[in-house]
Amino acid sequence: DARTGEQKWMYNNNPNGGGSFNSESLAVACGKVFATTKNNCCPPTYPAGTLYAIDAQTGAFLWKRDDPTGFLFTPPVVESNVVYCGGYVDGAQCLMALNADDGSLIRAYAGALSHFNGPALARGVLFSAGTSLSSYGLVSAFTASNGALKWSRMQNLYIDSTPAFWNNR
Repeated sequence: DARTGEQKWMYNNNPNGGGSFNSESLAVACGKVFATTKNNCCPPTYPAGTLYAIDAQTGAFLWKRDDPTGFLFTPPVVESNVVYCGGYVDGAQCLMALNADDGSLIRAYAGALSHFNGPALARGVLFSAGTSLSSYGLVSAFTASNGALKWSRMQNLYIDSTPAFWNNR
């Protein structure tokens, strides 16, 4: 409870009991809590990486999407009932647009990145940053509604951060 600090619910995503896996990040929108996890230590006993949707009022499990690679789910961004995060689709790394109600894939934003950082969304544009397969930084902008690439810029440095906005820039 935000006023009292009293715990309202707890979600344990560890199928074998005990503590939960570490959550990489959370987003709260559409009456849901979206949490990404990474687990590089113990496949196949535990899911390698997972995006969970939990009911924000009750803590009840709604759906999950597993990533067998173990580490690619990035911090989620949610807008208009769409969850944006990095992951794998058909064996390729990409940014994904997922239906917030059931986790189904709406579209994948392709890119030649060896890893993605969390996306940022502003004014209908989805921004991503990460490191390319050739170890150069890559910053890209996509039209969120249809996945069209607006622009992409290669940087002569490793990028390990999420794009940020200030004052609509």
